[in-house]
Amino acid sequence: MSPCLRWLHLTAATLLFSTGLSLAPVTVTPLFAPAQAQTNDARRDEAERLLTAGLRQYEARQYAAAIQSFEQALPLFRAAGDRHGVAAALNNLGIIHGALRQYDREITYYEQALPIYREIGSRSGEARALNNLGAAYNSLRQYRQAVAYYEQALPVYREVSDRVGEAMVLLNQGTTYNATAQFERAVAALQQALPIFRVTHNRNDEARSLFQLGHAHHNLKQNDQAIKFYEQALPIYRELKDSYRVAATLNNLSVIYQSRAQPETAIRYAEQALEIYRAMKSQDGEARSLVNLGTAYIAAGQPAKAIQHLEQASRIFRAMGDQEGEAQTQEILRHLRATSVSTV
Repeated sequence: MSPCLRWLHLTAATLLFSTGLSLAPVTVTPLFAPAQAQTNDARRDEAERLLTAGLRQYEARQYAAAIQSFEQALPLFRAAGDRHGVAAALNNLGIIHGALRQYDREITYYEQALPIYREIGSRSGEARALNNLGAAYNSLRQYRQAVAYYEQALPVYREVSDRVGEAMVLLNQGTTYNATAQFERAVAALQQALPIFRVTHNRNDEARSLFQLGHAHHNLKQNDQAIKFYEQALPIYRELKDSYRVAATLNNLSVIYQSRAQPETAIRYAEQALEIYRAMKSQDGEARSLVNLGTAYIAAGQPAKAIQHLEQASRIFRAMGDQEGEAQTQEILRHLRATSVSTV
């Protein structure tokens, strides 16, 4: 592979793993029994209050406070004999530790929640725990285990007619298949997810499905299809004001147009991505956009501009401590300079 093409989808790779995690608020049916029930009701009420507080703290990204709330709710649910509440608190603790990138602890909580959901016959809870386990293993790049859990979750979501859950698992499967270069399987999963997200008006996950379809089709060398899907994702990300994914989509379009020998179009997309990344102060995105611009200028026969952009990228990678990024950029520069000297 040419050094200029080694950067294909490096930006996209940062977007591949959307977890699709779902917090599990609990609706509890009151117990109707004498004195002991009153004690249990009091415990349950306090546990529910803590669970609700934890959900709000999670949404506010107050993760330490959310962990404390869920940990306090857990023994109260246990004392009240509320197995559904116990499973929900465990599930939510898993999600918080996942947000903190403590994936081993995340898995431990889901593994405790899963048998409880099965014991109490909560098929929805079981599906949620299976999907979340898949997402956690995905984050650890243990893709075979991730796929195994997704394959268990999917029929359960279908059994309970949870279309949103079904689509989320399909999206997660698609992103995992993309990560493992199983691009035809990725397309098959994502094409099932996409219409569900459209019917349910889930614009964010519709865009993610389109983005992943673009990624898969490009790797299958189906560039017309890839462009079609990226161009559908782009206005949705703009509508959602998701600047990071707007820039990632623009960068990927730039790479595709380079492969189609349309460097001027590639330059236009890469320049738009670069402007966004700079506004966001994303050094990684800025460096990758500069590399895309550099390789596009090589294709356009403008080596001086190519060197200018590649040198900027190399300096940013060095400042970030990204040795691989710097080394690959320097390799492109060496190749470019050697080629330039040999043609003089």
